[in-house]
Amino acid sequence: MLPLESSTKDGVSKRRIRARVLGPGACLVALVVGVGGCSLTKTDGLAGDALRTDGLDAAHDPDGRSDTSDDGDGGTGDGNAPANTRCPGKGAAMVLVESVAKVAYCIDSTEVTQAQYQEFLDATGGSYGQPAECANNLSLAPVNGCGQHAPTTRGQYPVTCVDWCDARAYCDWAGKRLCGKIGGGPVIGYAAPNEVEWTAACSKNGTRAFPYGTAYVAGACNDKTLDAGIAPVASFTGCEGASTALFDMSGNVREWINACDDGGANRSCVCVGGAFNSTPPATGDPLTTDLSCAPGDSFHPPASSWGDDLGFRCCRDALDAP
Repeated sequence: MLPLESSTKDGVSKRRIRARVLGPGACLVALVVGVGGCSLTKTDGLAGDALRTDGLDAAHDPDGRSDTSDDGDGGTGDGNAPANTRCPGKGAAMVLVESVAKVAYCIDSTEVTQAQYQEFLDATGGSYGQPAECANNLSLAPVNGCGQHAPTTRGQYPVTCVDWCDARAYCDWAGKRLCGKIGGGPVIGYAAPNEVEWTAACSKNGTRAFPYGTAYVAGACNDKTLDAGIAPVASFTGCEGASTALFDMSGNVREWINACDDGGANRSCVCVGGAFNSTPPATGDPLTTDLSCAPGDSFHPPASSWGDDLGFRCCRDALDAP
């Protein structure tokens, strides 16, 4: 684990995540099938134990244009994902997913973009009701000087430099939720891949190590092998899956999910999916990279952390079929 840097977010103390690469010893907090438990040592303010949680509470196209058309199985509309009336909400068009237990839910087709996040800031004036654990989060704006936040010129790039509470607030405003447990609520304790919204969608209910298949494919998604930096969402057509029109579940930017170790202001929360600066798996083993669909890699920094490689996407329950 690399250390955090102290900084401020509109005058509020925050901790910046330095660019990092997980090594072969990386521990997964909610494990892929057939892998046993593990724990971490606290280092420089990062969380120590394998994931523990205690019950935190926690359709537009990428240009922000509302699209609720539906042709039964979802028309293409003008967004990246098929529109579906079972998955309403602001922001990214959503993909309808069915769990192993036949529970239907929705997940954003892409990471939340700068344009979509700016719409939230404009609509709320940068102020939005937050739960007690986010009482110290006095600003929802991306951290000044972090990354390249320019929604008018980089609107299709994922928003970064936001902390866990920012992500939770946006998803709530959008009529969605920060991805957590299938059926709603936070991930609590050990969770199998098919029990976590983000991971089940990425891994096709635990049957894949990567969104596009069982083995790593160099260049399929935006990671360190390309050395391309952050890309606009849905730029990599080979990084689609495990559902049609579900993009960037591996690489581009890491994503906050609703899986935290306690309810305090200093809790640590899980980031998943890897980023543009993540290294590929050593010897092909998906457990040696944070680019895999494993439900939450070992990287779970304090909720107040932020980084130029850290964003999020949202989930929600699907409406009943007509």
